[in-house]
Amino acid sequence: MNSMTLFNPALASDLFDAMDRNFNPMLPLFAENSARAAFLPKVDVLEKKDLYLLEMDLPGFTEKDVEISLKENLLTISSVKMAESKTEKAEGEYILKERSSKQFLRRFTLPNDIDNEKVSACFKNGVLSISIPRKEAAQKRTISITTENA
Repeated sequence: MNSMTLFNPALASDLFDAMDRNFNPMLPLFAENSARAAFLPKVDVLEKKDLYLLEMDLPGFTEKDVEISLKENLLTISSVKMAESKTEKAEGEYILKERSSKQFLRRFTLPNDIDNEKVSACFKNGVLSISIPRKEAAQKRTISITTENA
């Protein structure tokens, strides 16, 4: 069965990858790291005849803020976006400051029928779209039936 799934660290094949996921420096460990809190962007995955389309909402991010990697069938999408720090002294002082650093890490286990060499990504209007083509051999095709004249 070919399907795209969220990565499950319990099923990791590589001990070092599992350790990396369990001790991820991108996740806040202490209360003082709350300004660098992790968030989980929403994702839709559409399966088409010839490709999978993954779309992720990333408002406030740009293509320069996001890193995408593909190792074997593990797709990793991550970002660390630091809050802007102003060097000049502003008049007054903040009484509320909610805009801060954002970071995330999402991993997806891709099915075996993908064409790793043709994966592409596009960022438009705060939405990251990743096109994951399927191998031609894996696509469903109709086989015609002929009859034999005796």
